[in-house]
Amino acid sequence: MTRRAPPASSLGVGHIERFNPAILQLKVELDAGRLGRMFQLHARRVGPFPPRVEDVGVVFDLATHELNIMEYLANAHVVSLYAETEREIHTQHEDLLSGVVKLDNGVVGVLDINWLTPTKIRELSVIGERGMFRVNYLTQELYLHENSFFSDNWESAVALMGVSEGRTIKYEIKRKEPLKAELESFVEAIREDKPPAIGGEEGLRAVFLAQKLVESGLRHEVVHL
Repeated sequence: MTRRAPPASSLGVGHIERFNPAILQLKVELDAGRLGRMFQLHARRVGPFPPRVEDVGVVFDLATHELNIMEYLANAHVVSLYAETEREIHTQHEDLLSGVVKLDNGVVGVLDINWLTPTKIRELSVIGERGMFRVNYLTQELYLHENSFFSDNWESAVALMGVSEGRTIKYEIKRKEPLKAELESFVEAIREDKPPAIGGEEGLRAVFLAQKLVESGLRHEVVHL
């Protein structure tokens, strides 16, 4: 008896922030060149300690989301990383991460993640030559803080002349529960027998990078990939 191969959509990974409407709009703006050349991504994912989490630390529980988001937004791969981790209140694993990653297109990613902050914060900023995008994951808000020194009329300029505060634009985002959108996307992939929005390779990649961050934190060494 010939066994039928599983459909291409049989494995979906729960990177829930990839379904956040604010992140989806940010991706559209970045791909359209609204920010110009990207310089840095800075992720802040902090909050109180969740007693339910006993088997992993903040790197695997939280940093995996930001690592995936960084590679997704920058259209690039992490090629080196460095982490400082601490265990303050967790019995077995790290509950604080301060990390830096370098992507293959020159973009720098900064990770500020912990279970030691009394209030829950989920924020991401993206800095580039035209200004800075700022996302609040929780409220699904997206802002663009423009660099007023940057001009689209620079045809012969070869370098950025300066940075100055310009307009702040708040995007109109139609809010939607990311978990619901994630599940709907997976159901659609199953029904139509098509690849899921986020497949196994991306999930494995996030786990691989998280493990390297843990190793870097333990050894206090830069890891080159």
